[in-house]
Amino acid sequence: MIKKRSPFSIFRYPGGKTKSSISYRILSFFPKEIDEYREPFIGGGGIFFSIDKFLGHFRKLKSKWINDLDTDLISVYEALQNDPNKFIQDCVQLTDKYSSIVDEEEKLKTIFDDLVNDKIVNQPLKYFFINRTVWNGRVDYTRPSRVYFSNPSGWNIVKTNKIKLASKCFENTKITNVDYSKLLLEDSIYKNVLIYCDPPYIKDTKLSKNSKLYRHSFSMEDHHKFADTVKKSNHKICISYDDDEEGIVRELFSDKNRFIIHSTEWSYCGTSSAKGQPDTKKIGKELIITNYE
Repeated sequence: MIKKRSPFSIFRYPGGKTKSSISYRILSFFPKEIDEYREPFIGGGGIFFSIDKFLGHFRKLKSKWINDLDTDLISVYEALQNDPNKFIQDCVQLTDKYSSIVDEEEKLKTIFDDLVNDKIVNQPLKYFFINRTVWNGRVDYTRPSRVYFSNPSGWNIVKTNKIKLASKCFENTKITNVDYSKLLLEDSIYKNVLIYCDPPYIKDTKLSKNSKLYRHSFSMEDHHKFADTVKKSNHKICISYDDDEEGIVRELFSDKNRFIIHSTEWSYCGTSSAKGQPDTKKIGKELIITNYE
């Protein structure tokens, strides 16, 4: 029996699976017996941070392996694992040297600008602060027009114990910044390995360069390469993908002897339409694909 509880991902992430209704739905497709859990596209970690809180038996995981190509994002995960107390202290004390600025929002905006312009050199702190306060949680320094201060309330997280709770999720966890294929293809000393994949969507591939959600997106060739790599894996795999209008994803995993495709839908995290517009959540058709019953 899966017990519903609120997940506690500390990130704001476009397309993230941090909502309890989404996390619960995806976790319900996980097999009961898991020794090792891998996540090649960790992103905001909505599922990773939710595992222990949703499923009691997952607390007995012998090993976890999370990965992402975004080096800056991974630096936050590493800080949380290697020295969480220092990272939390850095977050809490960030505003101290700006005490001369009375207005709180102006203070946070000044910190935001200083971080963007590298006047404060602390990469994990920089990514995390900008992620919490930027529009839609998008942190891509290669597109300055997308990196602007819009969510001052996001930094209220330092007034809670959420960062501390998140840091407790990293026991027996390997963190890497490599190609996803390594996690899919590498053997394990454990019998029951589950790999949860949340790759960039077909929808994101079709967006213009300036509109893409992620720093590392997929081309159409990448989607085909990903499907081919999944087919080579010896592990159990659960994939969340968009149910695109052209049926590309369904075609990639059309082998009924190897894959089961489940249709569902949910509203995306971080999908408000434009700067200054109301935060409207878009409902999208989704697929959960597994190579196991």
